[in-house]
Amino acid sequence: MGVQTSVTAVIPTFRPPKESLELVHMITRTVDRLLISDDASPCTADELLREASLIPGVDVVRHRRNEGIARGLNGGLALAHRRNAKWLLTFDQDTMVSETYVDSLVDM
Repeated sequence: MGVQTSVTAVIPTFRPPKESLELVHMITRTVDRLLISDDASPCTADELLREASLIPGVDVVRHRRNEGIARGLNGGLALAHRRNAKWLLTFDQDTMVSETYVDSLVDM
């Protein structure tokens, strides 16, 4: 990141598409930490979530019950707070942004 700050990104997921890995790879190059909060996806998402968990700087939390997007976002906020993040940035699992997106926000 161009600006030295603490940014934690959160992606709440449910049955994430394969394209979500592109977003994960891009975001991890631009933030300090990334939390994927999965809302009880079926086993068909196991491989994608396992692959995401192997990326440095990524934490994957898998919930046992589907309780909605708010839990994923709230969990991310709590994690960011515990890690003293200055900024919290949320994305949908199908979001696509440029590699300069986070820096442009922080520079504002």
